[in-house]
Amino acid sequence: MNTPTHPEGDLLAAPLDDVQHALLESELRYRSLVDSAFDAIISIDDGNLITEFNPSAEAMFGWARRQVIGRDLCETIIPPALREAHRRGLARHRDSPETARPGTRMELSALHSSGREFPIELTVSRVTGGTLAGFTAVIRDVTARRAAEAEAQLLASHLKASESQYRSLFADNPQPIYVYDPQSLSFLAVNAAAVAQYGYSEAEFLQLTLPDLRPEAERAAWKRDVMNRPYPGQQRHDSRHQRKNGELLEVESFANDIVFHGRPARVVLAIDVTEHRRAARDLLRSEARFRDLTELSADWFWEQDENFRFVGMKGSPFPLLVPPYSTILGKTRWELPGTPAQGTWAEHRRMLERHERFREFEVWRTGEDGSPLVLSLSGAPVFDENGRFSGYRGVGRDITRRRRAEQEVERLNAELEERVMRRTSELEAVNAELEAFSYSIAHDLRSPLTSIDGFSHTLGELYGEVLGDTGRHYLGRIRAGVQQMSDLTDAMLSLARLSRVTLRSERVDLAALARSTMAQLQEAQPRSDATLDAPEHLYARGDPRLLAQIIANLVGNAWKFSGNKPETRITLASRTGEQGETVYYVADRGAGFDMAYSARLFGAFQRLHTASEFEGTGIGLALVQKIVLRHGGRIWADSRPGCGATFFFTLPGEPAPTAAAG
Repeated sequence: MNTPTHPEGDLLAAPLDDVQHALLESELRYRSLVDSAFDAIISIDDGNLITEFNPSAEAMFGWARRQVIGRDLCETIIPPALREAHRRGLARHRDSPETARPGTRMELSALHSSGREFPIELTVSRVTGGTLAGFTAVIRDVTARRAAEAEAQLLASHLKASESQYRSLFADNPQPIYVYDPQSLSFLAVNAAAVAQYGYSEAEFLQLTLPDLRPEAERAAWKRDVMNRPYPGQQRHDSRHQRKNGELLEVESFANDIVFHGRPARVVLAIDVTEHRRAARDLLRSEARFRDLTELSADWFWEQDENFRFVGMKGSPFPLLVPPYSTILGKTRWELPGTPAQGTWAEHRRMLERHERFREFEVWRTGEDGSPLVLSLSGAPVFDENGRFSGYRGVGRDITRRRRAEQEVERLNAELEERVMRRTSELEAVNAELEAFSYSIAHDLRSPLTSIDGFSHTLGELYGEVLGDTGRHYLGRIRAGVQQMSDLTDAMLSLARLSRVTLRSERVDLAALARSTMAQLQEAQPRSDATLDAPEHLYARGDPRLLAQIIANLVGNAWKFSGNKPETRITLASRTGEQGETVYYVADRGAGFDMAYSARLFGAFQRLHTASEFEGTGIGLALVQKIVLRHGGRIWADSRPGCGATFFFTLPGEPAPTAAAG
């Protein structure tokens, strides 16, 4: 009867040289894997001292391996504020039987050698013996992922402004998305990807509520939790969902508040990560240290001989990404279908012949269904104990989804920019037409108004005695109406011309302009009780002519609407706004107005007082607003009836004022 042999028994019975050779080969294989891994691999002993620090860790943290071996991990890559907690955590896990199982996954902040902090994701395994006794961590820099998430959120906020654009993004998105009412938890909309993921038709979906997606045993407790403690704003959750057929899914959800058809709602991106999570758990439970590191750092592992021909390949994603083993083994990379994303195969081969390491070498291939695939490869040369080159070992990763994602962001950005440019062009054309129309109407009205005024004057001169008092009164009313119409025509011409004025940018003293305006008003309508509170100088930057018109209109209005008060007191000053900008304002203690009608305040020919109370055309504030907007600023007001009014405005880019009053 034959006695079965055991590999370990054979190894123990082998000569010492053979054992040393096998050990060296195993160590070389391990060293190649660690050195060519995409992710940083760091090991520490039971004293928290670094025992392994691969090239990816050098690139990620800015330290050379020789600088950190033997150093305390916390003092090297952990931010000062987190070091004490990190040491306590290591001590706790070192004594806990839970840490004997590989795969403890977490996210935290790490410290670069330059002092810069950045976010990382790491998987920790407890090693009880061998070269990496202590803890071994596989680390990924998630800065780019965080930036991508932030960019996606920013893009989403822009897309909310256009419901049609949102609907397009919603309906065509390959990821499952649904919208629900946060009060009733009923579904308001669902896209095709969600229909496919959960197995309900769209009509069935809209009859469900959010708890119906949860496992039946968890629904009541989950609903109570949500209704008692709602989750507003941006949220990320890991949870279990249930398909129509009862199959359970592990889902990673990203939710945010939106306005859907005029009502508050929440939109949820629900990504099925069941297979990913299951595969990760299976790998952590079933693989040894070598296989653990391989699968955690890449999608597959490959080996080539000294002629660059494939002699081995391992990894679960392999059947989906490349042709079968039988068509790969014995061939070089350039003998297989696909083209380099950059450069040529000849350049790649020359680099291999120089025995150089390579990282993130991208190859474009076509899948069995005709879809494009993007593979990223990294490798390192292998040398035997005599220093003779014996081939390459490395890892590969499918980055197709990341490259699609990037193209989609570029497409959406381009589409958004094109829509903005088109809408801007349309608005400019409409404004030009309106300005031309206003200018034409105002210009054409001048001739008949001049005739009416002239003939009315002549009629009064020649036939005043015949007309009598009543006739002369009517004639005066006609001439007053003509004058008012002339003033309105001048105002329309001013509005029309304003858009065609070329702006100059100069340093202007608003306080000097205000004093000049007050002097003109005093000369025309003397008031002994009128005062102006203003600093000696108040500088702004803009077009001198147009800024003078702003001050003339605002100070003139303050003078006019203070006429029924015992005294006229006008203030010109500035203050610092909430965003650090300079805010100028003109205040009075006059008639004021009701803020309920403030929406009409800056409209052309809009008046909040009757002509019998205060004269005017109703165009002054419209001109002021247009001048401020042309300078890139904004204007608003605050008032109460009988208590005066204050008009605020900004002029971006203005120099800081040298003094302020009020």
